[in-house]
Amino acid sequence: MKANANNDAHNDDQDWTPVVLKKRRTATGAIATAVGHNRGAGNAHLRAVEAADVPLPPPKRLSAAGKTAIIQGRLAKKWSQDQLNKECNLPSGTINAIEAGKAQPSGAQLNAIARALGVVLRFE
Repeated sequence: MKANANNDAHNDDQDWTPVVLKKRRTATGAIATAVGHNRGAGNAHLRAVEAADVPLPPPKRLSAAGKTAIIQGRLAKKWSQDQLNKECNLPSGTINAIEAGKAQPSGAQLNAIARALGVVLRFE
């Protein structure tokens, strides 16, 4: 019991004042946004891109030749679409959707497919 009384005595002189965080307001009274106030030296390349006003290229898509390479590689190994899904740890039906052009695979999925089949995939 004496040890607890000792600890209580040490806690009496701690400063437990609350800390209140508030959002900064600009001169007009609006809340500051991260876009205007979060630009540092590390974001110089972003300012250059914004200033250039050049349209971004469209996202890369798997070309028709890439889809053909997947089909030919799968047939060369005599695998079904389900076997390739299992080999690449993909959900069932993914290879079917990719080969049919209904799904756009992610980079990780394309890397897994290319590694499993040993083919090079091309993008448009």
